[in-house]
Amino acid sequence: MYFLAHLLAGILLGVLLAYLLRDSRLIPACALGSILPDLIDKPVGLLLFPEIFGTGRIFGHALLVVGLVLFIGILVYTRYPRTGILLLALVAGIFTHQVLDAMWLQPANWYWPALGPFTGKSRPDFFGDYLMRALKNPTEWLAGIAILAFLVIAAVPRYGDRFKNDLKGPWLRRLSLPLIFLISATAVLLVAIGIYYG
Repeated sequence: MYFLAHLLAGILLGVLLAYLLRDSRLIPACALGSILPDLIDKPVGLLLFPEIFGTGRIFGHALLVVGLVLFIGILVYTRYPRTGILLLALVAGIFTHQVLDAMWLQPANWYWPALGPFTGKSRPDFFGDYLMRALKNPTEWLAGIAILAFLVIAAVPRYGDRFKNDLKGPWLRRLSLPLIFLISATAVLLVAIGIYYG
């Protein structure tokens, strides 16, 4: 899956968690978690150490990282709940990234180090090729438009205050089931489009 689609999935997950837990700080935490594996793995595996790893799906795409950050998040949450919840939201974003990348299809990387070293190889001009494929992919364009709409709603002061208040409002409770369905359908659609065009 591509960068903006991952980011959109993280934002949608963050909005859902923010509504359920009444904490809007979870939105950026989930959004960061949803792109963090690529922000770590692509430079390390493809730019810094291509001869060692040769793939952009290494540490951040392994369940071990999810387990470690989850463990740290639980420890921090028991002592500092307001900070710990952010780490747990970060873990949710990281796990969402791994699921959307269908990491179970690369078991050596997902279950690393249990099944041996990382596998996979990249193309010689990965970043240029990735950029061109992303620009041609309709999923990225739709995700980019949705992210821009979200940023306008959340960042413009007139709408931002209303958005924060609406997260606490009773009308959102009535919409929660349809909202969960819409988010799930959007995620399935993004995965299907990503698999078809990927």
